[in-house]
Amino acid sequence: MEEELNPFALNSYFGVEYFCDRENEIKILLRNIKNRNSTTLISRRRMGKTLLIQHLFNVLPPKHIGISLDIFSTNSRKEFLDNLSTAIVRNVPEDSSIGKKIWKFIRSLQPNISFDPFTGSPQVNINVSPQENDRYIESIFDFLEQQSQRIVIAIDEFQQVLTYKEEHTDVWMRTFIQKLNNVVFIFSGSQTHLMTQLFTDPTRAFYRSTKFVHLEKIDPEIYSKFIIKHFRKAKSKMPKAMVNDVLDWTYGHTYYVQALCSAIYDNKESEITEDIIKKSKLEILTDEDFLFMKLRGLLSPQQWKLLISVAKEAKLVKPTSAEFIRKYELGSSAVVLRSLNALIDKDLVYFGLTEDSNKFYAVGDVFFERWAQWKFY
Repeated sequence: MEEELNPFALNSYFGVEYFCDRENEIKILLRNIKNRNSTTLISRRRMGKTLLIQHLFNVLPPKHIGISLDIFSTNSRKEFLDNLSTAIVRNVPEDSSIGKKIWKFIRSLQPNISFDPFTGSPQVNINVSPQENDRYIESIFDFLEQQSQRIVIAIDEFQQVLTYKEEHTDVWMRTFIQKLNNVVFIFSGSQTHLMTQLFTDPTRAFYRSTKFVHLEKIDPEIYSKFIIKHFRKAKSKMPKAMVNDVLDWTYGHTYYVQALCSAIYDNKESEITEDIIKKSKLEILTDEDFLFMKLRGLLSPQQWKLLISVAKEAKLVKPTSAEFIRKYELGSSAVVLRSLNALIDKDLVYFGLTEDSNKFYAVGDVFFERWAQWKFY
């Protein structure tokens, strides 16, 4: 008997039926691909970029091939080469007509091809000298450019190229990417300030080279209908008031909505009550307890204290105000600013604008914020 599928996906794409909304973003991305315009996709972490790309690839027109790679773990152009080669052979089946060509080309680079012992997915490692490495990367893109199918390459965490040991990697990449016609790119990244710098700073090589798509929260009415529909399919009543509680507690942030709904769904109750939702929230925060406490050891005492303080405020508008500093006993404004910048660099705190255009700071991880409010009330 086939196991019942929990419809609230966290890291896997289950198909159109289990994907909520994003119709406008998909329409824009498909239009950009049709017009051969590359796109910069920007959002906060865990807003659903990866699943959006998987959904996009699922609805690409005929004679289009989607290749996705995450370069967050890469630190050099050599690692980018291996990551790119691995992504290509994983995304294009060898038994397809273009797959045969691509695998033949990759093998011509004399790689070491191994297979993940758990997933069976191919992994590519190409042993070349630093002098040859750049030429190999450019030759791969040249090969893709010559194919009859339109190639769409989605590179996640693209801001990582700024940290490569080889200087000016973005300049080098731009020199050959701008020559490509048949290969269209989707650059995405969760470090908004770095991605913005890469594509909007007139001094950077990628300045005004792409169209922009900002991935925001899903409309709460649309999300509510999606949630209620899937509970109803499981013969479980999810009252609108309970859905509102879920969306409020998670701020409508995609990953956290999915995670909480997934936990609630696993209760398999005929009607979802406030007690069930409280139980699910507590289970999530308890599961995260070890990880969050471990984070404490990775920060200075001042940084930890400020992180907890920001979490308790939810949205902090005046981090150097005497009232805020006094309330949480944070020392001087200079210490607060230094710690705040460190937390932003570590991607633990982000900044944005309120509805009346005031700058605010908040913790990036919604579950950490809720955990801190629970533990340090």
